[in-house]
Order: sequence, then structure tokens, then C-alpha cells
Amino acid sequence: MNKIKFTLTESRKTKSGEYPIYMRFNHGDTELVYPTGEKCKLAEWDKDKEKFRRSMAGYQQANEYLQLLRERLTNTYRDLRNDGLPITNDTLRAGLNASKSPVAVEDVATRYEQYRLQCKNEGYKESTIKSMGSTTARLLRWQRSKGKVYITHYTNAEHKSFLKFLDAEGLHPNTIGCVCKHLATFFNALRLNGHKLHPQQAKISSQKIDTERIWLNELELEKLERAELPDHLSRTRDAFLFQCWTGLRYSDLRRITNANIQPRGGYDVLTFIPEKSVSRKVGRTKSVEVPILPKAARVLGNYTEEYRLLPVLSNQKMNDNLKEIAKLAGISQPTETLIKQNGHMVVKAVPKWSLLSSHIARHTYATLSIVKGIPLEVVSKALGHSRLQTTMVYAKIADEWKNRLILDAWK
Repeated sequence: MNKIKFTLTESRKTKSGEYPIYMRFNHGDTELVYPTGEKCKLAEWDKDKEKFRRSMAGYQQANEYLQLLRERLTNTYRDLRNDGLPITNDTLRAGLNASKSPVAVEDVATRYEQYRLQCKNEGYKESTIKSMGSTTARLLRWQRSKGKVYITHYTNAEHKSFLKFLDAEGLHPNTIGCVCKHLATFFNALRLNGHKLHPQQAKISSQKIDTERIWLNELELEKLERAELPDHLSRTRDAFLFQCWTGLRYSDLRRITNANIQPRGGYDVLTFIPEKSVSRKVGRTKSVEVPILPKAARVLGNYTEEYRLLPVLSNQKMNDNLKEIAKLAGISQPTETLIKQNGHMVVKAVPKWSLLSSHIARHTYATLSIVKGIPLEVVSKALGHSRLQTTMVYAKIADEWKNRLILDAWK
């Protein structure tokens, strides 16, 4: 199959100074030219990468839509070829437009929940479906506060109203960004399936604020180990420490069993497929193997098969317990973080225990491994990262830690 391209047509400039984007596909001696409905200014289009630049409002939504069109054309072409049908511009356009449905008068919250259930039936990850459920709940609360908002009327003004509502709920900007990402994907799917949206349909962008990654040093881990705790908190501590010594995400910790432990001549390893790497598209999974350190092995020895591998609570309950545990253990170093004050994000120093969550265990494993001199490539593989660049953030944290140690030693 020939390459599908997206191009900006400079000869068709609109009155607003924007240019239309077309999808082009050569088949045989013929070229299909299909209007995507997207448009942008010259400076907002990356000709080489055939995608919208970050400088354009709603660039993520627009780029996702182009990818959806690409997939739809690819599937249409393959279906025609496999069925022995003629591949012409007309048959390709018919396939692209086949699932277009009539205008639906549905409110955003109701239609989004239908979309979420559809995603669930299509095999989306459980964590994704749960996160989408939170977006449904927020849409419902918003509509209860102002009345129903229909999918055909979701303009920039309505989107700003929703963002203001989310902000009033006290959500972190990154949480709001996640909600916006859900909505952008949702409206892209509606548009691709032929739903007629408002001419001034909201341009939805999802921005993420880079926050400092919190991790525990070895002294703080020792404080956690030595802390006197009641049984229910001890079990949470053990699960967290096991994460600190293996780098497991919570989503993997809660589902691994003894069957994931394999002997390797003198030591054992955990072998598993990370839930985060599992895609709906077959063939995109990867396996991770992590050696079980002596301290992690001792934690496992405290539990029987009735807990699977370890006793794991819900993520929210585990995070609540971890804050209580860290407070009892005296992990109270002032740590800067972003908090919301009077409607604005400000940097404030808070006790470290108040920031503890299960995912900090993964930060701890990665950072301490690099501090101990383990090559970045090895750490990246143990974490199951697909790109070394993802692991580089921990190298930066480790370098800063080493720098502080050197400066303190030479005072």
C-alpha cells in the first residue's frame, strides 16, 4: 500500500488567512484527494512531519483526527482489496464516509458515557475506562449546575465554562489536562463518524505541567522499614517497599501472581507484560524482567498465596495509607510542590509525607538505581520504557542529588 500523505494547499487561502489540509493517496495511476476539513495558518503546519505544530490551538485534537482519517483509509483500502472489489476514488470515498451517521441531539455527558462504554467493549485498558468514567462524572456535575449542553453546541464558550467548573472543583491542572484529552478524542471520533458539530466547535487542547518527581532516599526507606505500624498499615508498607525494590507500577503490582516469578540460577526474577504497554492492537505488547532483590524477597516471604503475591488495596486507599505511614515514620522534609491558592497555582513547601503515593516507589527505584551507578540503558529496560528519553528524567534527578552530596561534603 502506498503512503498516505497530508498536505497544506497554499492556492486555497481562506478569508481568515488559513489554508485547508488535504489527505492524498496514490493508487495505481490515480490520486485520491480528500478534504480533511482541517485548516491552519502557514506557520502552524509542519510540512516535513505532515502534522500541525504545537503553536496551533488544539493541535493535539487536530493531529489525532488526521491519524484517525489515515487509519480509516488504510482499513477501507484493505477491505476493498481483500474482497476483490475495485479500488477507485469513489469506492475509497464511500468507505471513508460509510459510517457517517445523522445529526444526533444528545447532551455531552450522555453521549460521552455511550462512547466510554463503546471503548470498553472494544477492549480499552481498565485503567483508561476508569479514568474516562471520572470524566463522565465531571460532565454530569457540570451539566447539573448549568443545564444540558448538546454535542452540536459545544463551542469555545461552553468549553471555557467547563474548564472554569473544573478549576472551581480544585483539580490539579494536569488532571484538567487529562479531562481535556478525553474530550478531544471523543469529539474527534464524533466528527469522523459523521456527526455534525457546531461551526465554531471548541478547540480543545490538553497541556501538562512538568512537576518535580518526588522520590525517597535510602535513609527514608530505612525509616519506613523500621516504623512501628498496625497490621493494616504494615501490609500497605510492604507492598510499597516491594515496589521501591522492583520498580513496579501499581497497575502491575495488583495483578501479578506467583506464576510471574521465575528462577534464574541462584536468584529469582519477575517476568510480566506491563499493563501500560498492552494495546488494543494485537502485537504491541512487551515483556519485562526484573530481578527480585533480597529485601524484596524477604517481603514476599511474609505472605502466602491467599494474597496472590502481596496484599494490595485500591490505589486511592493505598495512597491514603502511605501518607499516614510516611508521617508516622517521620518523613517530613519540606518539599516544594504546586498547589492551588485563591484560584492560582503557587509553589509551596509541604511535608514530604503529604506527597507520597504508590507511583513514587517507581521514581525511587529508578533514581536510586542510577545513583548506584547502574547504566541508564539497563534501568530503562527494567522499567519497561520504550524510549531511553523517558528514563533520562531520572538521570537528571540523580545528577542533582550527586551534586548536592558533593557540595555538602566540601562545605
